[in-house]
Amino acid sequence: MEKWQILVGFLGVVVPFFTWWLSQQQANLLRKQKEIQRLKDLIDKLETDLIYTKNQIDAIYKQLAHRSEFAKLKYQVLVDQIADLNNYLNNHTSFVPRKNRVSRDFETMSSYDEKEDPPTGIF
Repeated sequence: MEKWQILVGFLGVVVPFFTWWLSQQQANLLRKQKEIQRLKDLIDKLETDLIYTKNQIDAIYKQLAHRSEFAKLKYQVLVDQIADLNNYLNNHTSFVPRKNRVSRDFETMSSYDEKEDPPTGIF
C-alpha cells in the first residue's frame, strides 16, 4: 500500500499544480486572443485610412494636373498677346523687338540699335 500512498501523494501535488498551470495557459490564450482582435481592428482601421489617403492623393494629383493645364493655357495666351503686341508696335511705332538674353519666349522692346548696350542696363 505504500506505493499507492506515494502515488496519491504525488497526484495530490501534481494535479493542483497542473490545474493552476492550465488556468494560466487559458488566461494567456484569452489575452492573446484579445490582442489579436485589437491588432485586426487596428489593421482594418489602417486599411481604411490607406484607402482614404490614396483617394486624397489621387484627387490632389488630378487637381494639380488641371492647374498645370490651366497654367499652360494662360502661359500660351500671354506669349500670344506679347507676340501680338510686338507685331502692333513694330507696324505702328518706332519700337522694334529686341531679343531678350534672359528668356527665349519673350522679346523686350527698345528704341535703339540692337548693337548698342542699353544706357541703364534695364530692358
